[in-house]
Amino acid sequence: MPDSEVLATLLRLRQVVSAMGEQIAAGPVSEPQTVAEVRARISGLFDLSRPSSPDELVERIVERLAADTVQVTHPRYFGLFNPAVPPITVVADALVAMFNPQLAAWEHSPAAQEMERLVLGALGGLVGLDLDGGMAHFTSGGAEANGTATLAALVAAFPDLPETGLRALPAQPTLYLSGQAHDTFVKIAVASGLGRRAVRRVPVDDDFRMDVAALRDQLRRDRARGEQPFLVVATAGTTSTGVIDPLESILEVAREQHVWMHADAAWGGGALLSERLRPALVGMGRPQMAVGADGRGYVLQSPARSGARRIRRSGDVCAAQPCGSRRPVYGVVAVESSVHRAQGVHGSGRGRAARLRRARRASGCHG
Repeated sequence: MPDSEVLATLLRLRQVVSAMGEQIAAGPVSEPQTVAEVRARISGLFDLSRPSSPDELVERIVERLAADTVQVTHPRYFGLFNPAVPPITVVADALVAMFNPQLAAWEHSPAAQEMERLVLGALGGLVGLDLDGGMAHFTSGGAEANGTATLAALVAAFPDLPETGLRALPAQPTLYLSGQAHDTFVKIAVASGLGRRAVRRVPVDDDFRMDVAALRDQLRRDRARGEQPFLVVATAGTTSTGVIDPLESILEVAREQHVWMHADAAWGGGALLSERLRPALVGMGRPQMAVGADGRGYVLQSPARSGARRIRRSGDVCAAQPCGSRRPVYGVVAVESSVHRAQGVHGSGRGRAARLRRARRASGCHG
């Protein structure tokens, strides 16, 4: 694509962005759609058998996204689980797409690696986590953060698991979450080989928070049956009601029963940025605990796919990853270990720190 066409397309995109706010505000938040209708429109607009000009593609993409999308930036949209995105994060995303940093090796993209460490350190500090004594990395979202925490808890309970696999375990591992917790953990149980029967749904009280007494009873019953509990999941902001489980009480039970605790803060983690709301999350960041947050939450206001996961005991996370501490035969000696390759399920990964850094830099932690 010639430079002249790139510049013309970017200028056209600038015009579209400038007019978008008023155009969206003047229309409906959304319109009733059927799968057949939308599919037919998309198929008719995009003929993949022939090339299209950049201007043509921009016009068609904008046309369909404006008409066939719930407009989360609309002034009458109140479903704040997916909030309006600050324009500065769109700019940051465009810059990342342009430079395309590859995060599998520190030497390949040192600037992006250190941006991630800087932002993660600032976010980790909100829950009292020092990166020198723990571990954190960006994920594709809350589901991946929850999955990584589950794997780390499994390794903490069964240190030989990475070498011997699930079949060699002496007992059935079980994990515990409230009836209001996200269904992600059922998917994680299936994908990890634990199976749905490993998931225990703990009753909730009248306020839809996990019943701590019921949790303690369930853990004791399962141990008596010969099963081995390894993880308790507390939800810091349930999807249905935004309720926060009693974090400190659950952590006390987890310590008493010698199991890990994970706080799924995909929805409520943004409250850490508010001095007024932060006390509701007291208990996050304590030892033997993992925390997962989602950057698209109301306060962080970042495009989707900006999750983060923070864990106190880094050794269990490293052991849970496919490569563990081993260097692949094609690898080179790294100046600094890659966050993505050493700590998460990704090999390479998109530089997600930029969007959050720009959003926080533009508005500040109190903006």
